[in-house]
Amino acid sequence: MIGRMGRILGQDRAIATLRASLASDRVHHAWIFHGPKGVGKHTTAEAFARVLLDPDAEFDDTGEVRVDATSEAAQRFEAGTHPDLHLVTKELALYSDEADDRKRKLTNIPINVLRRHLVEPAYRRAVLAPKPRQHAAKVFIVDEAELLDKAQNSLLKVFEEPPLGTVIILVTAHEDRLLPTVRSRCQRVAFVPLDDEAMAAWAAEHLADVDADEAKWVLTFAAGSPGAALLAAQAGLRVWATTLEPMLRRLEEGQVPAKMGGVMAELIDTFAQQWVKKHTNASKEAANRMAMRLMLSLLAHRADEQLRLTIERGDDPEPAARVIDCFGNAERELHANLNLRMLLDHLVVRWAHALSRAS
Repeated sequence: MIGRMGRILGQDRAIATLRASLASDRVHHAWIFHGPKGVGKHTTAEAFARVLLDPDAEFDDTGEVRVDATSEAAQRFEAGTHPDLHLVTKELALYSDEADDRKRKLTNIPINVLRRHLVEPAYRRAVLAPKPRQHAAKVFIVDEAELLDKAQNSLLKVFEEPPLGTVIILVTAHEDRLLPTVRSRCQRVAFVPLDDEAMAAWAAEHLADVDADEAKWVLTFAAGSPGAALLAAQAGLRVWATTLEPMLRRLEEGQVPAKMGGVMAELIDTFAQQWVKKHTNASKEAANRMAMRLMLSLLAHRADEQLRLTIERGDDPEPAARVIDCFGNAERELHANLNLRMLLDHLVVRWAHALSRAS
């Protein structure tokens, strides 16, 4: 009996790279899957791990993973209990032996977590004895690898002296935050935003219950990211856009809406509270950051649209381009743990200033 996993949409080049590696029978021991959030990097990493660990699994010509559903490996994957597939996430800090790690706000992956869940088990024998035609004995997937921060140095020994049969996949939307010494030791696989056809196929399945007008808005906002589209629909992001519309218009007319920072902060706080209630072990701090990045994406989407309209009208694009530069400052302040309300107030003032400055 042959079972199927869902097809990985819109990433034909990435799948082709992985298929070529498998065909060569010389799979590299370290990988970086990089690209925008929500375009299938993690899904592909898990599918690749399945092919590596299950001698009967393979990518077919459409990007699906074909498996023998009766095999031991397939049954363990379906149950989520395969002992040689290790997923490393920031949430593992909640179960750390170190009290300081357990008290963290889940804004990074502590070095103790990396050592316990990757560095040390990488050198242990696989729980299941590898079978003929199996490409790897153990696979480690590090989600949001940019959150490793200083812990990245602990990976260098593993990369330089890779344990036989061990494959490590770093999944990141911010490859620039990985150390050059880490990037240089990994095979890089780029993931891209999905095209309109692939997004329509995804939406037909995942946004079937969403109002048609809202679904259209969500897909436009998501710009080829199923993950962003799903999160936008779940968060009611269109309501955020409607709420902020009058203030954004005033901002674009050269005024500074004094209450705008507070309104955005309230929307973010409400989202974060609801997220924590719905997700076990979720961190309020991490949820705040997620909502903040969602807010910045919404505002950047608006700024991009204004720049496009400016160019179409033949007006001077420099002021609109300066607005877009403001979001780079906001991202840096978020990464530096600046107070969210202060960050939002700064952004509003910079936005107004960028539009009012002489060219």
